[in-house]
Amino acid sequence: MSIETQNNTNSPLHKFHQWWQQAKHNTPLKYHSAFSLSTIDAEGFPASRFVDLKDLNQQGFIFCTDSQSQKGQDIARNSKVSLCFWWDHIGRQIRIQGHAKTLDPNTSNHYWQQRPWAARITTLCSQQSRPLHGDTNRHQRHQELTQQWASTDGELLDIPRPEQWCAYGVEPTRIEFLRFKESRLHEREVYWVDSGAWVVGGLQP
Repeated sequence: MSIETQNNTNSPLHKFHQWWQQAKHNTPLKYHSAFSLSTIDAEGFPASRFVDLKDLNQQGFIFCTDSQSQKGQDIARNSKVSLCFWWDHIGRQIRIQGHAKTLDPNTSNHYWQQRPWAARITTLCSQQSRPLHGDTNRHQRHQELTQQWASTDGELLDIPRPEQWCAYGVEPTRIEFLRFKESRLHEREVYWVDSGAWVVGGLQP
């Protein structure tokens, strides 16, 4: 990323990281890193779904998905995306706008290796976002792949990453932080990129 990283205490990425850690350490939620990812579909409509934030680093806000899924195809047509994190248990919300892109194969391999073995099997047998034509073939395929990648001695074999399963990085251009307050007098602070640097300002609730 050409703009300041989360290591800069004046950067919104540093602030995001602090809030994210608070959300993870003080949460009743199972999926504490989930966020709503919105893309623009082929007809110009916004399309939203929840995905898991894997990391925040020099490559941006990182998530993984099938590049042939709806969101993958949306991003291939239009890189503009928005992210929304909502952590009710600590009274925070973060909205992000930016551009998404696929990352290099080594990065995708790194996150694939972190994926649970059973979830890798599901990835192999699923054509994400394609129409479903009955459950029989899908479950049969899952069972066949499970048997194929489990060795005779019970050890689980390493499953290679499918080419279409990719890591994506979102480089932010605008980040808004909202801290919930009584009587809806919420505190809103927005950062945006101007000439390669972050500018900050406040917003009315």
